[in-house]
Amino acid sequence: MKKYRQSFLFVILLTAFVSYAVHNRNAETVAVAQGPTAIAPADSDPMKNLKKQIDDFFENLSDPTKEDDKALEDFLKNSPLAANDKVRVKTLEGLKTIKENFGSYVSYEETGYKSIGKDLVVFRYLYKCEHYPIVWYFTFYCPRSKAPDAQTNTWNLIGFRYDTNLDLALSDSSF
Repeated sequence: MKKYRQSFLFVILLTAFVSYAVHNRNAETVAVAQGPTAIAPADSDPMKNLKKQIDDFFENLSDPTKEDDKALEDFLKNSPLAANDKVRVKTLEGLKTIKENFGSYVSYEETGYKSIGKDLVVFRYLYKCEHYPIVWYFTFYCPRSKAPDAQTNTWNLIGFRYDTNLDLALSDSSF
């Protein structure tokens, strides 16, 4: 189990580092190449739309007719993380490990989300497998223009990770 924790920690750190590097070095290029992720019109709830993206990801992961790489590709298609092959490969390896060690998918549920300011939100989900549950975290960021008349609801997935340390998730008072 310790080997898998180290592997999961490595994926988390790698994802954070790559996301930071990609965003700071190629932010303009990535935004132009992939386009913004328009989440919703101004009169709708952006949190609802972000949750829908996560729901779609879990539904695609649990679909036996859909490959994991296609589910991941669909989920990351408008994220700066999509441009990084190392993140994709490491995540696919992790998904394979989940299925092998924790069993097949049973269900999932949102266990909370935390806003950090008005431009950053982290969602926490419990992904239930046959033998063991996994806690997933998804981080979305909405960069706002400094122009006073600019209206934007562009939310980008900037990070995601999963954790099998349930004691840590239970003691996390921020959710």
